[in-house]
Amino acid sequence: MKPPSNPKNGHVLGKHLKKHGWPAVSQAQREQWAMQFRQHRRNQNDGAVRERLSEQMQPLLQIKRQDDKLELDELTVVCEPGSSLDQRSRKPRERFLQFLASPTFQAFLEKTGFKALGSEFRLSEGDLQIRDHIGYWIPLKRTFEDEVWKVYSGGTEKEKIAAHKMEKDLTDLMYLGKKTGDALYSSRTYDVRQALAFYALDVPQTVDQLSAMLGWFNLKLPQAPLAGNYASLTPYGPTPGALSASAMDVLKDASGKVMNLLKAFFELTSGFRDFPDADSTLAAFFDAPALIDVAEKIARSINLYAVSDGQSLPRADRVQLLATVLKFSIDAPVPGLPGTVAGYDLYQPANLGRTLKEVRSDVEKQLESKGAGVKVSALMAHLFLAQSAPEMLIKQDPAVPDDTAKVLNQDPENIKVGSAGWINMRLASAVAGDRRLNFTQAMAVARQAPAGPTRKN
Repeated sequence: MKPPSNPKNGHVLGKHLKKHGWPAVSQAQREQWAMQFRQHRRNQNDGAVRERLSEQMQPLLQIKRQDDKLELDELTVVCEPGSSLDQRSRKPRERFLQFLASPTFQAFLEKTGFKALGSEFRLSEGDLQIRDHIGYWIPLKRTFEDEVWKVYSGGTEKEKIAAHKMEKDLTDLMYLGKKTGDALYSSRTYDVRQALAFYALDVPQTVDQLSAMLGWFNLKLPQAPLAGNYASLTPYGPTPGALSASAMDVLKDASGKVMNLLKAFFELTSGFRDFPDADSTLAAFFDAPALIDVAEKIARSINLYAVSDGQSLPRADRVQLLATVLKFSIDAPVPGLPGTVAGYDLYQPANLGRTLKEVRSDVEKQLESKGAGVKVSALMAHLFLAQSAPEMLIKQDPAVPDDTAKVLNQDPENIKVGSAGWINMRLASAVAGDRRLNFTQAMAVARQAPAGPTRKN
């Protein structure tokens, strides 16, 4: 149901609802809302885990010396039942408990004397461990491998089959543990090292790396743009949600009409500075009443999921759809190859040492040669670069005066391809996942110190 556009329409809608009641909500729509709600809750829970990790690691900077071992696997962290790590660990933990309760493994514990130590186990960084009564984790893998070898050397055929199965089951569990931070507990327990490996993809080994990790954890990025990189319908490579070949044909057929509407909507000339806020400019076009109707018709003609049950097309989906239609008006493959726009290679050797403004100008000319009008080539360049080279859409920090930005080389359009500033902008865009950062924010992100051996390498 669409909200009323004015008080008169609101009165009419109110009378209609009193007489006919609220429209029925389809099961598919209910399922979609439920999925979105679960995703929202999971994001909230994951955010809570990250904040908790930051709070727990901060005191270590005060009590640990530079050469001290951090021993992060000795510190536990609470993970809510709805968090990604907890959900990912449920089925592997069930298999782990089945393994621990198996007669073959229980016989191993009995024979080696470990059964008297306790009943809490974990897999951690490729080792099987048991927790003793004092609280120390005792490694079992070496003893486990020795006992299996003894069975292979002198056991009965039945014992060998059982030992082989137990060995294979443990190997499979180790593999599953790799997906839960390279650790898996027999109880609903998680340690800091594991959570960092899962959420941060790296684990600090030194105090300096720990300090850098906290910098990453405390880094606050601006809100992502509504349309992301204008690429959800045309990702690089096969991805769920991408358009089918038949749907692409429909969008190509509609692209001429939408492009003509764009040209009519703007009576402006091309140029790097003509659209200082291209996202807002495009949003104004995509929100025009005529474009809303066009988008609805296109969405229904390709059976887009968002309108599959008669619902109105959400604004974010409308922006993505219309942006994609506009891309199909260009005589070039969509999305094309990464790092290219309409066949133009952004990172070709000839562009080394050229400013982003100069490269952007070439992109606009390339789009004009492929069917984009001069009036709209700058906007079309924005749509394509958002996916292929988001670093080229990083804006100048509005808090920095223009003359200061030029003196300090903080004006993104004057950054040269191949320079340290350009590399930092590319890195920051990759971290952010889109073009949301301004230049100052991009430099702050790119200059974060490595938070572990993986990032350092």
